[in-house]
Amino acid sequence: MVTIEYCREGLPVSDFDYDEFLDLVKLNIDNDRTFRVSTTIPIYAVRLEIVRGKIDCKKVVFRYFDCLLMANEFGTIKDWPKGFADKLNALSEDLLRVACQKLRNKNLTK
Repeated sequence: MVTIEYCREGLPVSDFDYDEFLDLVKLNIDNDRTFRVSTTIPIYAVRLEIVRGKIDCKKVVFRYFDCLLMANEFGTIKDWPKGFADKLNALSEDLLRVACQKLRNKNLTK
């Protein structure tokens, strides 16, 4: 089983290198191996490979502090803890919210 630990001290996997990270995970899927990451790309990439059927969801566990998390066959992690790989989602939500507010304000001033 592969453990992917999301922590500050982990490896920052670049957008440009996540496929190499996935190859490492797949090569070690039947070994007891832990990968420590500090970015969200590898977590989302592994979840996508689970949905695609290229990684067995029963062979990967995610760790965030004391929480052990598993994705189901649809890549869903039940009871997603606050702070776990959620910065990109928060930024995306803020971007949409601020852009919509800006558009609303612009339309009101016409």
